[in-house]
This record gives sequence, C-alpha cells and structure tokens, in this order.
Amino acid sequence: MMKLLIIGGTAFLGRFLVEACLEHGHDVTLFNRGLTNPHLFPQLERIRGDRACDLDRIVNRAWDAVIDTCAFYSPHVRSSVERFQDSGRYVYFSSVAVYDRPVIGAKEESPVARLADDQVEDELDDETYGERKARCEDVVTEVMTDRALILRPGLIVGPHSPIDRFQYWLRELSQDRKILAPGPKDRQVQIIDVRDLANWTVTMIEQGSSGVYNAVGPAWRMSMQEFLQTCRNAIDGRASLVWVDEDFLLQRGVKPWSELPLWLPQETEAFMAVNGDKAMRAGLVFRPLEMTARDTFSWDRCPATDDDQFAPRETVLAEGQIGLTRERQLCLLREWSTSIDTKTN
Repeated sequence: MMKLLIIGGTAFLGRFLVEACLEHGHDVTLFNRGLTNPHLFPQLERIRGDRACDLDRIVNRAWDAVIDTCAFYSPHVRSSVERFQDSGRYVYFSSVAVYDRPVIGAKEESPVARLADDQVEDELDDETYGERKARCEDVVTEVMTDRALILRPGLIVGPHSPIDRFQYWLRELSQDRKILAPGPKDRQVQIIDVRDLANWTVTMIEQGSSGVYNAVGPAWRMSMQEFLQTCRNAIDGRASLVWVDEDFLLQRGVKPWSELPLWLPQETEAFMAVNGDKAMRAGLVFRPLEMTARDTFSWDRCPATDDDQFAPRETVLAEGQIGLTRERQLCLLREWSTSIDTKTN
C-alpha cells in the first residue's frame, strides 16, 4: 500500500484517479478547496486549502507520490513541488498543447513552446496555455529530477466530463436527422477515456516510473469518419452524416475545436496526431470506443440524482458555446447544399 496525496481529486480526472487508487488498495489524502463535489469520498482524509496560498497547512508530511491534476501556472507548481520535494514522486498532468508547431507524430522529445523572455505569465491567458504548461513541466523536472512523472494527455473524455466536446457529438448522433460532419473524412482524431488514463497513471506510480509520456489514444490511427460512425452505432444513433469541406467551413468562420469539437483544420491537425508509442510500451491500454460512447451517453442523459450510476453531475463552469447551435448548423447545411447544386449544374 502506498500513501498518495492528490491535489484536486473531486473533479473529472481527479475523481477517477481517486477511484483507481482506492481500487489498488492505496491510502489517499486529498488537498483541495472543497468547492467541487465536496460530497465525494467522505471516507478519505481531506486537507482544505487553496494551493496558491494554503500549502503551509501541510507540514512535516511526505507521500510516496503527489499527484497534481490541476496546475496551469508555474508559481503555483513551484510552491507545491518544493513543499513536497521530500515525497517519493511528483506526477504532473500536462498536455499535448505544449508542443511548438508540432508535426504529425510529435514525440516526447519534440520541441515545446516557450514564453518569450519579456512575456508575463498570466494564469488566465488561454492563448499561452501550452507555453504555461511547458513552464510548469520545467519546474517539476528541475525540483524532482528523476522522480518527476509528466503525463501529456490529449482530449480526455468519458462520464463526468465538465466540457461538452465529446458529449456534443453523442447528442448530435443520437438525433434522427442530418447533421454536419467536418471534412476531410480521414482527418485523424485522438481521445483517451479518463478511466484508462487514471488506471494507467496509478500503475505507473506503483512501478516507480518517471519521465515524460504522451497519453493519447487510441492505439491505431482513428479517422473522423471512424470516430463518428463508431459512436453513432454504439448509442444506436440515427443521424445522417453530411460531410462538409474544410475550406467551406473556414470561409464561413466556423471555429475549429469549439463550434465543431474534435475538428482541427490542416494547419493545426498535428495536435490530434501525437505519437503515443512510448506510453503504450509502458502499459497504456484503451477500452473500446463503443464502451466510452455508451457510458458517456448514459451519464449525459441521466438526471442528477445521488443514486444514479453516473451521478451526481459536475458543476459546469461557463466556457461559452461548445458545438454549433442548431440554427447555425441548418444555415451551413443549406449553404453547403446550394453550393453543391451549383457545382453540379
């Protein structure tokens, strides 16, 4: 049995990390503000506090590993990693967004983006998300050296996700109508089920692993067409896919990733085509996409009751519109149909 501290532990990834740790028989302590799902895991030791200013509430404690699920700002990371540098290992969840203008198949040693020397690091600046995560990685490695385990997931999906990117497609695919599918059909898509990521992370900690790993899936090159058709079949969806060209969408100002989740145009497609071989060699395995789709769809439709398998639902932070509105989608489909008719005639 290992003694593990999880910074966070009650939101999306954190809750599944806790469940995986408990399933493996480990002793878990949570450090968080108690704002998200405070009812979860009442049996565990909890230390209430904000990592930005309350780390002094933890004194003379060391763990076999500290798991950091929620850091985006390097001063916060430095404070926590220096506080816990006597612990056995520090696990930091980063992102594939760290790569600097990645090419298809970026590996762990590929160049990462850097903040300019005169650029002020602002934890609220979404434009520098990748650069800030890269700086956080540097801090963890600097302090913990060979006891640092840095994981770079792509898009994490599954039940209890607070962001609707995956759920958007499940809802659309469940409808008995035409829906807009972004071309090209063979554009690569990468996702990882939160439960697979959590289980593998705990195994890596048990094995004493260190270094940097791209935590992306699946184990093969999955196209947008395969993704949509597999999810539709898994949930018995009845939607009819209308494939629309990339140039058409860009010319009409459709926002990649937000208005059409999981869709990235050619100039940024490499962020969904990262090399995950190292993680798979280290034991990362993936459940079938059908299972992820069914479980997530079931959770997404269930009422927020405590006795439901996938409930209670997360408190979702506002992030603006995820996915096309029905009105905008209909407008685009009409324009696309007209353009096709014009080309045909």
